[in-house]
Amino acid sequence: MRKSAAAADSLKGQAQQLVDAVAVFKLEHSPTSFRKLTFV
Repeated sequence: MRKSAAAADSLKGQAQQLVDAVAVFKLEHSPTSFRKLTFV
C-alpha cells in the first residue's frame, strides 16, 4: 500500500510540473505578455 501512495505522490508532482510548464508556455505566447521564456 505504501508503494502505491508513493507512486500517486510522484504522479501528482509530475502533473504539477507539467501544469507549470504549460502555464509558462501560455504566458510566453500570449499577445499581452512580454515575458521572456526562462528555464529554471
